Amino acid sequence: MINDYGVLESRGYKGTINYSVTDSVWYGKIVGISDLVTYEADSYEELVEEFKDAVLEYIDDLQWRQNPHMRMYTIDILQGEY
Repeated sequence: MINDYGVLESRGYKGTINYSVTDSVWYGKIVGISDLVTYEADSYEELVEEFKDAVLEYIDDLQWRQNPHMRMYTIDILQGEY
């Protein structure tokens, strides 16, 4: 059984709040974006923090994808060029 408990908001993004009675876990996903970004936790309080972290990671990922110089620098570091 899954219950819907509303919506979280952070930095202009919204995320779902769900609880699985079967699995005893809180979980959700960021809505209104084309990517799939999910988060889960053992408590509601932890879920809120996981959501905020997921939003920050998503924003960082978007910036990385939109900045070709950052991508090249990251690739160089991963390949041991620096």
